[in-house]
Amino acid sequence: DYRRVASSRTTLFIIDPQRDFHPPNGSLAIATAGDDAARIATMIHSHMDEIDDIVVSLDTHQRFHIAHGLFWVNPQGEHPTPFTMIKKEDVVSGAWRTTDPKWQAWGLEYCTALDEGTRSS
Repeated sequence: DYRRVASSRTTLFIIDPQRDFHPPNGSLAIATAGDDAARIATMIHSHMDEIDDIVVSLDTHQRFHIAHGLFWVNPQGEHPTPFTMIKKEDVVSGAWRTTDPKWQAWGLEYCTALDEGTRSS
């Protein structure tokens, strides 16, 4: 029965341990990433008999993504600078449009959802 789950299994979730966070060449390097990885490895080794599963998640960011400047363009053909807030009113007024017109309706829908608080990112 799918509503009744009885389990004594232990799953370790490791979230986003990708090399981009590791110095010296990681594009998003965090000074303590190596230490974090060592602590995770030590914890796994110390609790090997207690951990049934290990799940590792890695996020991805496509080159052409709504959060990237190349997705948007203003009437002068310029892309937004980093951290530019693009709101529904900016898309409706034409202050910003999607670089590829096929994404315009979706871009407006996305910005509307952000403004209304029905989407967080």
